[in-house]
Amino acid sequence: MNWAADARELFILFQAPVILSVMGLITSLYIRFIMLQMVVQTWLNIDLTIVHILFNRVQMLM
Repeated sequence: MNWAADARELFILFQAPVILSVMGLITSLYIRFIMLQMVVQTWLNIDLTIVHILFNRVQMLM
């Protein structure tokens, strides 16, 4: 009985850092994904503005 309780406590003690590290990994990946999304969005916006300007130039030429 006592040995089982000690084993459970040890398991909980070893489990806590694993859970925390997994949560940290997930949050860091999520933050990186958000940053990547923002970068891609800004690049797309820049590309869209360039395309818009070029389209306006072509329309003006026509």
